[in-house]
Amino acid sequence: MQESLDRDARRFPWGFIATGLLVYLLIQSLVIGVPGVGGSSEAREAQVIDVIVRDGTWVLPLRNGLIPSKPPLYHWAGALFSKALGETSMFTARFPCQVFAALVFLLVSLTTYRFAAVTASFQSRAHPRRAALLAAGIASLTYGIYQLGCQAMVDMTFALCVWGAIACVVLSDRAMFRFEGRIAEGNRSMFWLCCALGMLARGPLGAVLPVFLVGIAGWCVMGFRRTFAEFLRPSFGWLAFGIPITWYYFAYKVGGEPFLQRQILFENLQRLSGGEHVNEEVWWFYLPSLLRTTFPWGVLVLAIALRTITSPRSLSYHQERRTVRWLPLIVLGAGVALFSCSSGKRHSYLLSLLPFVAMQLSVELSSLFESGGARARERCMRVGRSVELVLSAFFIVAVCALVVVSEGGVLEGAMFDAMRPPLVAVGDALAPLLVLCALGTLLTARRGASRLFAGVWFLAILLMTTIVATGAAVKAHFKGFEEMTSAWLAQARPQERLAVVKGPFDEYFDPILYYMHRPVSLVSTEQEVLPCEANTLYGARLSWMERNRDKVPSGLSTVMILRERLSTIRGDGGRDIVLYRCPRDGEYPAAPMQDAFIPPSSDRMG
Repeated sequence: MQESLDRDARRFPWGFIATGLLVYLLIQSLVIGVPGVGGSSEAREAQVIDVIVRDGTWVLPLRNGLIPSKPPLYHWAGALFSKALGETSMFTARFPCQVFAALVFLLVSLTTYRFAAVTASFQSRAHPRRAALLAAGIASLTYGIYQLGCQAMVDMTFALCVWGAIACVVLSDRAMFRFEGRIAEGNRSMFWLCCALGMLARGPLGAVLPVFLVGIAGWCVMGFRRTFAEFLRPSFGWLAFGIPITWYYFAYKVGGEPFLQRQILFENLQRLSGGEHVNEEVWWFYLPSLLRTTFPWGVLVLAIALRTITSPRSLSYHQERRTVRWLPLIVLGAGVALFSCSSGKRHSYLLSLLPFVAMQLSVELSSLFESGGARARERCMRVGRSVELVLSAFFIVAVCALVVVSEGGVLEGAMFDAMRPPLVAVGDALAPLLVLCALGTLLTARRGASRLFAGVWFLAILLMTTIVATGAAVKAHFKGFEEMTSAWLAQARPQERLAVVKGPFDEYFDPILYYMHRPVSLVSTEQEVLPCEANTLYGARLSWMERNRDKVPSGLSTVMILRERLSTIRGDGGRDIVLYRCPRDGEYPAAPMQDAFIPPSSDRMG
């Protein structure tokens, strides 16, 4: 059996994987630029990219004086891509994440291929080649992974560094690992390089998480002492940590104490221990989160695991073999436990752990296919053909629904009238996808298993793209940040300065600040009396000004009230923004305007 596995190891499905990833990138490139900014998370990162492109501040790009919350590896990639295309847009900010997602799928496939070969050599009947294909397909169709791949955030960059480190260890020389208990020096150096790049993507966690995950896996396979000794063995890869250390040094020279407060203390220590402005959640927050982010595969892999572990056959296996077989789930559980220890919790933090579900499920499904023989494979073929027909019908219905609603005349009302512009935009972007769908149908006309798998995956990606892109476009349109920004800029006089009155951790204005594409002064709400200067157009939350009349200068001239489109339809005003100007010079003693988070000695950075 070992000889056949070695022969199969030389047949990794590079052609299928490469073609699938290129098709994935092509599909996403048609739609990721359609939705506007619907939240602060994307807006913050896109602002940093815009500042790098506009001002050339590569070391520590400040968002209108604010220290960025994350290191710049993702922002550098987005800025280089934006410079290559000559503009900064949501497309140039999101597309690097799509490329990183495709690379993560490749690394998960390679890792699963080696893991399936190892488990098949003594325990399961998993077919490495098929398991590798399944892993890439399942990972790309996992909701949490797909959604974050479509957003301009640092999480996918961090996930690529983590899985690069994992793949370096798993793909090491098998003979050296088996007989000497060591990882090849080249793989160890690449592992530490990925950890160093992870620090440039997410801070110290970029090195802690891959070391922790690989350490848990090594503990299960080799034992604690051998794993600990392997980590301590000197490696040239340690020199790679000079890259993030150098950046931290120069960033501190630019940002000073506020840089340490934001990127080191707040983003790492305070999020771990909790405190003000930290989104604290209960310890079991990630348990229901896993069901949502791993949809639709999480429940399936849990059911297979429980059934296999409790079966009489599994009890006959040696404990070490059972541990190796369920190693991805063990590492996933350890990672969730690690994140659960932190007070600050978000769904996106689990992104680097989600591919373990695809890895485990693909090996188990491959084992079931092979153990069932020809009858089981024929049954799977019939199920696959039925799924292909259902997905085709759903995709056609989804596209027809887009056309019907966007054309108007069928559904009436203010809500549906407001929905039509984003639906028209998504429909226009989906037109080439219809051509791709027809082409895919022709390519998958043959009844072979590989062609059927490709057809089902292709249709599933098209359907998920349609649903996610439509939802994101409608959400961003109802928020109306781009239109609010256009109205704000239209009210500004020539050479008039713009200022935003906000709290240090108020993120609501971030999408507006991104769409402005120009420097804006930030006025902190923590001041006893708001400064008031001439030749300045201010914007603030109307609700805050009404609650803090003692801080607001008298005699202000209200210019306009900005309101989200959905708030206008509903008739509420919970997030209204008031634009105002101060009295003329001499009527009010103006206090000096201070930009938040700017060191006293660094006024030039404003």
